[in-house]
Amino acid sequence: MPVVGTVWANICAVCGVTADGRIELDQWLEFEDVMAVNCQEAVYDTYVNTIVRGVFDVFDVNGDDKLSRREWAQLYAAWRVEPRFAPQAFAKIDRDGNGFISKDELVAVVKEFHQSDDPAAPGNWLFGPIPERF
Repeated sequence: MPVVGTVWANICAVCGVTADGRIELDQWLEFEDVMAVNCQEAVYDTYVNTIVRGVFDVFDVNGDDKLSRREWAQLYAAWRVEPRFAPQAFAKIDRDGNGFISKDELVAVVKEFHQSDDPAAPGNWLFGPIPERF
C-alpha cells in the first residue's frame, strides 16, 4: 500500500472518520499525539520513521544515501515550503556539516519536530522557521 494509504488506514484505525470520509483537525491532532508525540519508541519507529525513510528514498534521486542541497530544495518544494527557507533549514539539519543530509540526520530532526520542546531545536526548521506569531 502506498505511504499515503497506510497513513490514512492508521488514522482510521486510531481516530475513525466522519460520515463523509473526512477527519477533523482535533482527530488529526489526536492521531499525531498517539502515533508521533506521546508514544512508545516502537510505535514511533514503525509509523513515523518508516514514512521518513520512504520520503528520503524518494528524494534521494541519485541513490547515494544522502540528500544534496538540490534534493533538499526539491523536498521543500514538494512540501510547499517557501524555497527561500531551504538553505537555512538545510544548514540546521546538516548536523555534521558535511554538505549533505543523511537519512539518520533526517530521522533525528523529524523526531525533534514531533517530540522536542526546545524552540531552538533544528527539527523545528523542518518546515521553515517558526512564524513570529507562535
